[in-house]
Amino acid sequence: MKDQKLKIYLIWSLLIIGACFVIMHNLIPEREMKGQIIEEEGIYRIGRVSVDTEKGEIQFKGRIFKDNEWVQHLLYLEGYKWLKEESAIISNAELSDLQKAIALLDWRLWDELWYRKTSNQKLLLSVKWDEEEVAAQKLVLTEDELEIGDLIFLGSPYFDHIALEAPPGVDCRLCPVFPLEEKALRETFIRASGQSGYELNSEKMPSQETEVTMIMRFSR
Repeated sequence: MKDQKLKIYLIWSLLIIGACFVIMHNLIPEREMKGQIIEEEGIYRIGRVSVDTEKGEIQFKGRIFKDNEWVQHLLYLEGYKWLKEESAIISNAELSDLQKAIALLDWRLWDELWYRKTSNQKLLLSVKWDEEEVAAQKLVLTEDELEIGDLIFLGSPYFDHIALEAPPGVDCRLCPVFPLEEKALRETFIRASGQSGYELNSEKMPSQETEVTMIMRFSR
């Protein structure tokens, strides 16, 4: 009985915190771009993420963690640590910095992506190593037409305040609300086809530990 009451309490606490965060987000038309550095006209650096507003392009580094088997997402950025082991490419760039970079290119698009209001293909992802650049879709095996949110987990308005603002070294998997977070998010990972994640295309994937550049282009 106590366990049931605790679970109900945690659910309501999470819903209240998430609701407050959403309200605050809507009250502030634009988030502060903390840590934004102008390298030259039209080119910005936010943490380890580079943004070219003239070309509509975002770049950051990564390395190949897996080159075969099933993964939930193609790419992991620092944030939701429990997704790291289920990703093919690991980047030490912060997810929160990528969020700011997308917002810098198109705030309305980012708002739609964050709240999962859109299902368009305006952000195209590719992977570059040596002199070769390959569209991200070609690195996985699925008949589904993948969108940017299927390739990279872009965050959640309900859980970002917990996962992305936790102090370094804190493992959110030890948090009492983690089981609720994982369950809720895994449900959102399921595509219209009923599939979740995908197998990697080992013939196209670079070998493990290969250093790569992730390129995200905004198609207007």
